[in-house]
Amino acid sequence: MLGLAQRFNIVSHSFRTTWLSFSLGIGFHHLWCAFQKTDGLGKTSQDPQALQPPKAQDYRGLCKDQKPLIILILGAPGVGKGTQSAYLASTFGLTHLSYGDLMRQLSDDRASVVSTLPLKEGSKSPSVPDDLGALLVWKEIEQGMRNDNKMAWLVDGFPRNHRQVTKWMEQAASVQPVIYLFAPMSVSASRISGRASGSGRPEDGDQDVTLDRLLRHRKESEPMLAKLEDQGFQVKRVNSDRGLAEVQEELHTLVKGIASEYVRACMFKDVEQRIEMIAQQSSHRTLSDTRTG
Repeated sequence: MLGLAQRFNIVSHSFRTTWLSFSLGIGFHHLWCAFQKTDGLGKTSQDPQALQPPKAQDYRGLCKDQKPLIILILGAPGVGKGTQSAYLASTFGLTHLSYGDLMRQLSDDRASVVSTLPLKEGSKSPSVPDDLGALLVWKEIEQGMRNDNKMAWLVDGFPRNHRQVTKWMEQAASVQPVIYLFAPMSVSASRISGRASGSGRPEDGDQDVTLDRLLRHRKESEPMLAKLEDQGFQVKRVNSDRGLAEVQEELHTLVKGIASEYVRACMFKDVEQRIEMIAQQSSHRTLSDTRTG
């Protein structure tokens, strides 16, 4: 039989554990409610300074062993990936990584292997093998996390085909949410032609090259999307053949849900880890008291 003092210690430890678990839950509830009132992890929408973009490092340290938030945004040339990516990145504090821009940047860097690759015909973009492209994207994300605590990413224009999906899975080893923007080929072609004067891409002004790019995307996109879904990626298709504000409103709701789920998963994981640690410590103390009583 346990003595009165021993039983009191057990009850006391149990009560403290329950109360601390309850307090952690209440604290998480308040944090979650506060997040729901924001456009990301930045300022509340009622704040007059709310339009100032939050910083990507706001996502760091949400829980132990945190994996990065990576959203893939795909679509044919001219569907608005760059425009919408810039909007989403500034709104939700995401680091915008454009696959095309990254490859062109590495092509100009003599220290990079990409600079040794031939350029695509009529283009400033290098012809990058699928496995190398996937490796370079992951290396860029790893470096950003390690050096600058960048934990939330919006990767624009990657993967390009079903082969890169396989290579990407070998690097990232996890699935991510995917947004696929689509529009009729005529709309994409018109947008590409309209941006030709200011894009700095010679291929945008060549109608034959544009048609070839669009046809190649059409041929590769469905096998790529099928591969993504087969691997467990959640693909959300968004019609970009609408007004800019209408498309942005849908994307805003979609990405807010993704970011919210990421934060909630991290916070729940952290709370569960803390409760488990406290319970283990309480159990060890109770066992020790019982043995010495």
